[in-house]
Amino acid sequence: MAGDGLRFKDNGYKKLKPTLEICGRTLFFWSLSSFINYKNDHFIFITRKEHQLKTFIHAECAKLKISNFEIIELDKKTKGQAETVYKVTKDSYLKDLFIFNIDTILTNFNIPIWLKQCDGYIECFKATDPKYSYIQIENSSVLSVKEKVTISDNASNGLYYFKTSHIYNESYENYLQHDFYIAPMYNHLIANKKIILCNQIEQSDLIILGTPAEFEGRDNKEKLLIHAKKKQII
Repeated sequence: MAGDGLRFKDNGYKKLKPTLEICGRTLFFWSLSSFINYKNDHFIFITRKEHQLKTFIHAECAKLKISNFEIIELDKKTKGQAETVYKVTKDSYLKDLFIFNIDTILTNFNIPIWLKQCDGYIECFKATDPKYSYIQIENSSVLSVKEKVTISDNASNGLYYFKTSHIYNESYENYLQHDFYIAPMYNHLIANKKIILCNQIEQSDLIILGTPAEFEGRDNKEKLLIHAKKKQII
């Protein structure tokens, strides 16, 4: 939530990306609804102070009955998602760190039963579009991750898990190309014998709204309404 949403701005959208409305709710609401089954867990929302989203976040969380959260406002723009998370976690110790974005909805998210068996995992779905990160796997173990290179048909859906924030930060600090993307950071962990797994989900359990075309697509709107009815959230 700390970015500028340039793809939308460049297409004439005036509102901040999290506040854009589709099917009667905001993009923030829909993304957060992915975790409605875990609404008692602790959430951290990272924004930029200049965007003044505190009141908005409180109101949207109330709609989903999420009360255990904190809002961290950054003073300035970061280089990307990886640095944004690092700035917030570098001076703290967090267990079971899940990282997610603002423009994707998971309609059937469940924490894997094997969570304690790994140091991190990436959630993925079948795709071939080069705009995604791709994961090479063997028997569910991640061997390699490439940003925007189709080394397999296992694409990241943007959900990343790290056993602790220490593991995340150690990877960030030692991975030379860490400025923008989180996914390739797992390569450093793999090289250091950490257990990184891939959690496969069905494409039908995923709604991606990262571009104006996806946001405006009729099929995605229909999927959102089905999701809302299933989860009884509107």
